[in-house]
Amino acid sequence: MKKLNLLVLLGVFCGVSGVGDADVKVSDALLQSILVEPKIRVLLLSESTTALIEAKGAFSVFGDGELLRVSSQGQRCAAHALYGGIRWGENYPNVECLKIEPLDGAASLFVNGIQYRGAIYIHRTDRSCLFIVNELAVEDYLKSTLSVKYLKELDKEALSACVILERTALYERLLAGNSHSFWHVNAQEDRYGGFGVTSQFYGVEEAVDWTSRLVLDNPEGLVFNADYLLRANVDRLAIEGYNARQILEKFYKDADLVVIESWEDDCKGA
Repeated sequence: MKKLNLLVLLGVFCGVSGVGDADVKVSDALLQSILVEPKIRVLLLSESTTALIEAKGAFSVFGDGELLRVSSQGQRCAAHALYGGIRWGENYPNVECLKIEPLDGAASLFVNGIQYRGAIYIHRTDRSCLFIVNELAVEDYLKSTLSVKYLKELDKEALSACVILERTALYERLLAGNSHSFWHVNAQEDRYGGFGVTSQFYGVEEAVDWTSRLVLDNPEGLVFNADYLLRANVDRLAIEGYNARQILEKFYKDADLVVIESWEDDCKGA
């Protein structure tokens, strides 16, 4: 069962009804902290015979949810599916799913030379092939995918409005997805290139941070599309003095600005 817990922002942007009113920006929002950062699982490789996986720094290994190993040093080995388990540096017999997770912020993971945030799952299929899945924070995923989409500089309020819509559309996809799958989205389809593509210097990372966990919600089920804002020359509205909330109100008058408090999914790996 999938569940999305929302917090409606009743007072964060009070007093702002039009251009020229109180100067309240998206970056001024006081968002409540949450215990668990919402995560997303991304399919990197499917039906692969092998994958080169490297852990730089301390890491832990879980097999089907059970802690199997903790290492203070990195490891670089090819992963293979065995008839009775998975091999990555050593054999893990009778394991269907192996999870590799960094132990601290200084550690990092690489799959076939590409760096990824979060954890890496290695799933063994009945045909002795591998599915490689990256689990990371939704906010980090947005930073990566939007960094290769927004390659033109926009005013920060215009970009923040677009990011809120992109985040909204992503959560709608997560809610509508197949809960029986090991992953939520496909890296190739979403042009997800890992951590290395995030530093494009067009303000995407900052806009994701400024609007952290903010989405639009409407019980009538509006279709939220950031591309529509871009075609409507959203940058012009920002230059005229509209902040991100005001920009969104012009296009989605009945939608509420809410904070994602938690995202729960029965999709479980290791």
